[in-house]
Amino acid sequence: MEDLAWRWMIAMLAVASGVVVALLDIRQLGLLVGAIGAVALVILVVRLPVLGLGLALVAAPLAPLEKELLSIPIDSGQALLGLTVVCFMTRELMRKHLLATLRNLKFDMATLMLLGGFIAVAVVSFFPAADFNAWVRECLKWAEVAGVYLIVANTRNPGARVVILGAIIITGLIQGGLGLYQFAFRGGAPDHFAISGRFFRAFGTFQQPNPFGGFMGLLWPVAAGVAMTILAHDAPRGRQVSGDATPTPAPWHRWLGWCFALTAVVLLAALVASWSRGAWLAAGIAVTGMAIVASRKPGRALVAIGVVAVILVAFNLMDYLPTSIRDRLTGFTDQFVGGEIDVRYMDLNGTTFATIERVAHWQAAVGMITDHPWLGVGFGNYEIAYPLYRTLYWVNGLGHAHNYYLNIWAETGVLGLLSYLLFWIYVIIRTARLAIGSGRTSGRNTNWLALGILGAWLALAAHNIVDDLYVANMFLFVGVLLGLLEHGFTQKTSSRVSRLNPI
Repeated sequence: MEDLAWRWMIAMLAVASGVVVALLDIRQLGLLVGAIGAVALVILVVRLPVLGLGLALVAAPLAPLEKELLSIPIDSGQALLGLTVVCFMTRELMRKHLLATLRNLKFDMATLMLLGGFIAVAVVSFFPAADFNAWVRECLKWAEVAGVYLIVANTRNPGARVVILGAIIITGLIQGGLGLYQFAFRGGAPDHFAISGRFFRAFGTFQQPNPFGGFMGLLWPVAAGVAMTILAHDAPRGRQVSGDATPTPAPWHRWLGWCFALTAVVLLAALVASWSRGAWLAAGIAVTGMAIVASRKPGRALVAIGVVAVILVAFNLMDYLPTSIRDRLTGFTDQFVGGEIDVRYMDLNGTTFATIERVAHWQAAVGMITDHPWLGVGFGNYEIAYPLYRTLYWVNGLGHAHNYYLNIWAETGVLGLLSYLLFWIYVIIRTARLAIGSGRTSGRNTNWLALGILGAWLALAAHNIVDDLYVANMFLFVGVLLGLLEHGFTQKTSSRVSRLNPI
């Protein structure tokens, strides 16, 4: 009888749903489906907060496109992150008291203290800040980095960490695939993105090629690290070889590794398609640093890199490189002959415009540093102060100095710059130590995923010399990668799932 009652109830609900659908028009039906989907998403994230974080990462790069098309006050990535944080905290508090939750938090004290020190200096820059809203937005960025770091570092389920890595790779594939489509088929690119009239600079949903190239530069080393992690480890379900107790990798395991390797190639191709010199420079430095650390013999690695560099220079001198690439790499260097970097004396034309515009913003930042050396003009207030320091003809501010080191110096003073540099120097050294197997549980083998994250840090540090990559929610990925590192220092990787993710 009970089974029959359930069947009748389901049938009645189906009939009622059909009636509702029949009575609603297309717009109302879309709203209804959207509302049901939103409720289902909230329920799912409450049950599995890590899923909300994964969705937030996938939606994060959509922020510039959403701002342009929808003009909404908060983008979907930030909304999903907020939902994830609330659900994570609620679950932790339901399991134990607040003090117990805080005592059980897992993190690296030095990482959190250095990050907190930088945030503290940024908060103090409130006093010279002219725009309170801009100051709040920038402070919240770095508070979110710390929050995401703590969430990922305290994700105890190895399967949840695989979900996070999967979300990173899926996001890269979506953006990289879209960028390659834009490169080959224009894909809505404006006229000034054209390359030699045939191809167009890739920009994904970032609406600009340079941050898109920076995003590809942040993710391709991670994809390569995941690929090497899988290919370098035995499969959890290997076939026993006669007379050998060591299992050989199963075919599905090898195929998965090669799929991630192909993903890294796609992301690198999209980086090249962005036509961003900063991204190219960052990729070269990332490859160099990863090669030196992975080889464990810096001398040999440097020799090999030097040989490659000599070959590339020779190809350029003999005109073997494509003209478009050669012009892109060297077309701006004439402006710096003799060490002159004053935009007032540079030759402005279509080829040099972007370079001179960037230098003009560097000069404005130097002016801010000269007048406000200790606390700066206020975190996030570069654009507000720009009209007072701009050079002739360069009226419009671009939001930042196109050099994050000058930008942070101008906004938070020398104290902010030093705290920022100390934080990243420590993180890079710590990541390199984990990559070469000097962590407590990592043994002597190379930790490939840590090596990939090291490449991401090096690319970020190099690209920020000519740009600001803490835009379009990219800072969320910084927090996630910081959190993933904690598992390499504190946990062994013996389970089936964690063998695909030794961090």
